[in-house]
Amino acid sequence: MSRESAASLTGPLAKFGRGSAQLKELRAEIAEVFPSDKLWPVRAEADGSRLEYRFYIDELPCVEPDWALKAGEILFNLRASLDYLIYQLHVRRFRGKLPRRASGGTQFPIYGRPSAYADNVWRIKSLGKRDLRALHHLQPYIARNDQWRGIRYWLGRLNALHNIDKHRKLHLVSASQNVVPLTKFGAAFGLKAKPARGPVEEHSLVETWTFTKPPPEVEPHPGAFLEVALEQGGSFGEPLTYVLSNLAVSVGQVLDRFADLFER
Repeated sequence: MSRESAASLTGPLAKFGRGSAQLKELRAEIAEVFPSDKLWPVRAEADGSRLEYRFYIDELPCVEPDWALKAGEILFNLRASLDYLIYQLHVRRFRGKLPRRASGGTQFPIYGRPSAYADNVWRIKSLGKRDLRALHHLQPYIARNDQWRGIRYWLGRLNALHNIDKHRKLHLVSASQNVVPLTKFGAAFGLKAKPARGPVEEHSLVETWTFTKPPPEVEPHPGAFLEVALEQGGSFGEPLTYVLSNLAVSVGQVLDRFADLFER
């Protein structure tokens, strides 16, 4: 049995604060290189029939390798703040006199299947019924359409992303097309615009325009919005800072959920 000082959110909030500060720094670094409101110029290549135009980006800044490392550190601190919370809930439960079983294997539970939760509930089973109910209610496999639905989803994402970064490999980040502003042509020309989604590099195709009838003149392409995106399952979908921001907000709400226990 070990003796701890009074239970406190100081540690969990310190980890959360560190992760939030790192996120703010990373967001500023990315915005300096890839401004969210910038339209990147493209060049056009037309086929002989003038029924198809392809647009390419020629010059791009580099995606900094450190951004993947910094994203991993943010994931670590957000996840650690939840584990610190569980430890402090045990300190509160045992009034600082933690038995060995409660001080060696505690962990915030985040599981996508009921069986996985049941197999690992031993990590928190020493907590009181109220805490256990609250923690169970936050599990990603709970399908209730309530105020915690989004939190459950992002907790599941946090756990998955952190485990990959911790045990397997760095997450890849890349410049990725967000959206191409639509252009205006008369309906008579049958314009169809097809953006090329996914990561972009120098000389990458970003959009194709096809027509049913050659237009008299193709107006200059407005350009493409780019972002730094996180690789997910081999594809580049959501912006990196969007994912990290939602994770941070969700973790903050979980800490708030238990804050009243430490104010008594």
